[in-house]
Amino acid sequence: MSCGIGKKMLSEVLAAFIVVFFGLGSVVVAFLPKGAPTLTGLSDWLAVGFVFGIMALAVIYMLGKVSGCHLSPGVTIGLWITKHISGGDAILYIVAQLIGSVIATLFVYLILPVSTVAANFVAPNPGIGLLPTFVAEVIGAFALMSIIMGVAVDSKAEPGFAGISVGLTVTALIVFLGPITGAGITPIRYFGPYVLDLIVNGGVGLSYSIGILLPLYFVATVVGSIIAALLYAYLAKDTDVCELPSPYQK
Repeated sequence: MSCGIGKKMLSEVLAAFIVVFFGLGSVVVAFLPKGAPTLTGLSDWLAVGFVFGIMALAVIYMLGKVSGCHLSPGVTIGLWITKHISGGDAILYIVAQLIGSVIATLFVYLILPVSTVAANFVAPNPGIGLLPTFVAEVIGAFALMSIIMGVAVDSKAEPGFAGISVGLTVTALIVFLGPITGAGITPIRYFGPYVLDLIVNGGVGLSYSIGILLPLYFVATVVGSIIAALLYAYLAKDTDVCELPSPYQK
């Protein structure tokens, strides 16, 4: 019996909620002693990257067998482009992921209301332009999607390594990209905080974030993911290594 789309959507909501709740919470906790919404030094980014990575690892092992545990609209779009998920299901997956992000952010705000919004806006560090930010995020999304295709999508991948491989990749990307771009990586990371600011503060000062940064990070994620998915599909063509396991097979 196949897993229905309703259960898959709930799985994506739950996965996004768990990763975003603990990930965003770790950002707030990391800067609370400083009294300013910024992360400084390798230790801060390593701590945040580890929390995001370990929770991604955990939910992949927990829910990967239900929905595939995409955790990113970029991953979902990459799998749609390579015909591993239908267009209708892809839209529902993305909606579920964003819902999970918003719910998680609201709960972080409920527990740590003072600094949740300011701490979790994603933006390039001062001195880093929009073009370098875009390129860095494209490369980050490309790396993540490539790993996912190789360890989770490829039917010949070694079983049992998807979670740890993806989790460690997320950690590495955050540690490296954090000081440069703020490490957007996936829209579930920053969509919730933008919505929360709209709810709590009426979106004051959001015009630049919504009009420039949100599309920049989102497009970079999608572009990097699509390139990686297509490249892997090309490399795997006629070698029978790109067949998706359950639950994507009809």
